[in-house]
Amino acid sequence: MLYCMKRVVLRTGIRELFAIASLVTIILLVYLKLLLPTSMEQQRVWYDHCDMCELEIPRLQFVAREIATRGFPLWDPNMWSGQPVIGQAQPGLVYPLNLLFLFAASSPEGLTNAALNCLFLSVHFIAAFLLYLLCRDHGLGRASSISGGVLFSVLGFLGSAPWLDVANGVSLAPAIMLFTFRLATRRMCVRDSLWLGFVIGMSWLTGHHEIPLICGLIMCGAIGCVFVWRAITLRQLEFTVLASAGAALSVGLAIAAVQLFPLMEFGEAAKRWAGAPEPLSWGDRVPYAVHAQYSLAWRDLIEVLVPPSSGVGSMLFSGVTAVTLSLTAIVAGRRSVLVKGAVMIAVVGTIYALGGNTPIHRVLYEIIPFLDKARNPARGGFLLSISISILAAVALVIAIRKELSSVSLRRWLSLGSVLAVMSLLVVCCAQTSWNIRFYPLYDGRRGLVDSACNLLIEAGG
Repeated sequence: MLYCMKRVVLRTGIRELFAIASLVTIILLVYLKLLLPTSMEQQRVWYDHCDMCELEIPRLQFVAREIATRGFPLWDPNMWSGQPVIGQAQPGLVYPLNLLFLFAASSPEGLTNAALNCLFLSVHFIAAFLLYLLCRDHGLGRASSISGGVLFSVLGFLGSAPWLDVANGVSLAPAIMLFTFRLATRRMCVRDSLWLGFVIGMSWLTGHHEIPLICGLIMCGAIGCVFVWRAITLRQLEFTVLASAGAALSVGLAIAAVQLFPLMEFGEAAKRWAGAPEPLSWGDRVPYAVHAQYSLAWRDLIEVLVPPSSGVGSMLFSGVTAVTLSLTAIVAGRRSVLVKGAVMIAVVGTIYALGGNTPIHRVLYEIIPFLDKARNPARGGFLLSISISILAAVALVIAIRKELSSVSLRRWLSLGSVLAVMSLLVVCCAQTSWNIRFYPLYDGRRGLVDSACNLLIEAGG
């Protein structure tokens, strides 16, 4: 009997390793151009953005050169009259992944272009792997979980976000969702509580405060709603849930302290140009007009379906296939706890990203401490990307396991396609007034992912 159990465990481990290897292979194929050898005149990069080229990459290169010659620096003399390296936070110089590349690939000339490309690929693999774990934790198959991880990693928010610090924070969000789901469904243990705190702490080390703040609000809101719901329906106060959440937050604060305390000390002595008429001190609130400026417009939501234009809505695009699968999952798997949670995350993320276009964000701005510092509500769209990826994975499970009859499957897929086409027609009619630019061949990776999803559906049908 022990022999049989060992064989089962060994087979399961081999299958999981094969699934992870498949995930890595797909990510590498999607971003193959970054790996191909090129001449100096034709180098391919992912950081062609003003924030990266003028702020984050120069800071990385400075630290890399210092590490190669004298050790990790504590002071950066290259901006104004100097800034503390850890206190300036961006681009997350104490985040373990960044530190790994800084110490392993640094040279007197700084990080090479190949090293920066490998750093980018690592961020996307971590994102795909953690969403894969989230799907597997809820009993989804390996093929469907791989598809969900790839969708999250190469489409939506992460498929377009140019900022290293923000992308690092988003890549850890599925792990926070995983342990929050466990807490909300009474599967939480001490070990999971500690892991949740660990991931929360790591997210604060990534260098940007917006994504960790949003994830923290999601976690606290979910736990609060579960506590109140059980108190009303079951007439019992489960303080163990609150205790587990408090333990997670304590562990997270202990880990994040290495970044948060220098950041707060530097912030109290610095001025911030955040889009307001005058630079802001630490105690000044970012005016809500700035938040409204960086909010999604209602019309930007259509860019979940169509190739994006430039602007705040350009990080939403997931494609018709992924959205159609998500609609199928919502209808066919509506009793699933995972589907309900994903829909709630999508709704919350969308409302938050709309910012000044709904009254809800203004209320949150007024009552939640430090939320005014997160001046870009549109970045809450990463929650919508996570939800679409999870729901697409659920729909693929339904198709592969034939839990939905072929007639019903065709019906719901057809309905989703009709809705997608109608949305495209609306956009085409409004193209002139919205000044949307279309890119028929926007990016080969979109076609690759859509084709893979279609093949999985056909294999299951």
